[in-house]
Amino acid sequence: MKKIHLFLFTIFLPLTAISAPCDEMAATATASVDTSEQTPEDFLEFESVLDGKCQILSKGGKLRTVINNHPDKAIKYRFNRMFAGKRQASMAAGTIKPGKKPVKLGCTEVDGYEQTWEIKVVKFVE
Repeated sequence: MKKIHLFLFTIFLPLTAISAPCDEMAATATASVDTSEQTPEDFLEFESVLDGKCQILSKGGKLRTVINNHPDKAIKYRFNRMFAGKRQASMAAGTIKPGKKPVKLGCTEVDGYEQTWEIKVVKFVE
């Protein structure tokens, strides 16, 4: 039986690509977003991107990254690493600065086995 992996990609369009009435609504919605009630998890975005090294390790493997989408707060994190469905002793830990610079976690597949990361602890850095 062969595994089939589906990956979702996010496409961001500039506001100029949206019609004028929608542009006004988007600007109003953006201005009124209250981030004080949201948790750090709400601002983490995980992505799987093409990577030559991960392709060499395992056919179909991609690089797993995480991005902090909060406008101005850094996020301290600790993720458990799971390999072939089992928790591993190693963890990914650090601080992600706000912005669109991704932090590399590792390859999604190694030697044909799936590798994932689960959130253990995340908190805002004050």
